[in-house]
Amino acid sequence: MPFRQTTVAGFPAIALRSEEIEVVAVPAIGMKLTHLRRLRGREWLWRSDSGGWDECFPTVGPSPIPGAPAGTPPLPDGGELWSADWTSSVYEHADGTTLTGTAQGTRLPYEFHREVTLVRGAPAVRVRYRLRHTGVAPFPWIWSAHPLLNVQPGTTLELPGVRQVKLGAVYGRDDLSRDDVVCWPGAIGGAPERFTFPEAGGWAVKLFGDLGRGWEVEVRLPDPSESP
Repeated sequence: MPFRQTTVAGFPAIALRSEEIEVVAVPAIGMKLTHLRRLRGREWLWRSDSGGWDECFPTVGPSPIPGAPAGTPPLPDGGELWSADWTSSVYEHADGTTLTGTAQGTRLPYEFHREVTLVRGAPAVRVRYRLRHTGVAPFPWIWSAHPLLNVQPGTTLELPGVRQVKLGAVYGRDDLSRDDVVCWPGAIGGAPERFTFPEAGGWAVKLFGDLGRGWEVEVRLPDPSESP
C-alpha cells in the first residue's frame, strides 16, 4: 500500500511508503515530517518534541513586519507555517506517490504549497515548492526548510561553495561567539572541504551561510552501506 492513515503523538498523520522509503507527515502541526526512513535502514530525522522537518516562512527568526504600524506584533520564531491550518491530499501517479500540502498566510498575503513525492522504483524523495502572492503590495520574505537530521559521529556535512558562515548561537564553546563571521568549515573544526561530526559532544552552534542559487548540500553517513 503506497499510503495509509496513522497517528503520531495522538495527531492524525499520513504515511507514504515505497519499496525502500517511508515518510510520515502530520497536517495538524504544520505539515511536519516526523519520519524519513529507509525500511531496512535508518531514520534520517531526529525525533523529539521539536524534531522532524518543518518549513520556516516568511521568516526564520522573530521579525518585525516591514512598514507595519508601531506596536504591531512581530512575526513569530519559525514563521507562520508551523502553526497554520494546512489542507492536504495524496495521490498516486506514474512517477510515484505524492502528498500535497497548502497553507494560507495569516499576517501577510500568500499561499504556500509543498509536494513530497516518493519516487517509484528508486530510494528517493522529491520535494517541490510553490509560492503565490495573493495581495497587491510586495513584502520581503525568507524561506528555510528546517529538517533536524539524526546525525551520528563520523557523519560528514558538505556545503559546496560556502567559504564563511555567521554564528547565530553558540553553546559549550569559548572560541566562538554569536555574530562572529568565520571561515567554513575550518573555524568550526572541519577539514578543508567538509565538517565531520565528532565522537565527543557537549557543544552546538547555529550557523548561517550563503549557498547562492542552484545550491547543493550533502550529508553522508560513515557506513558506506547506509549512503544517501
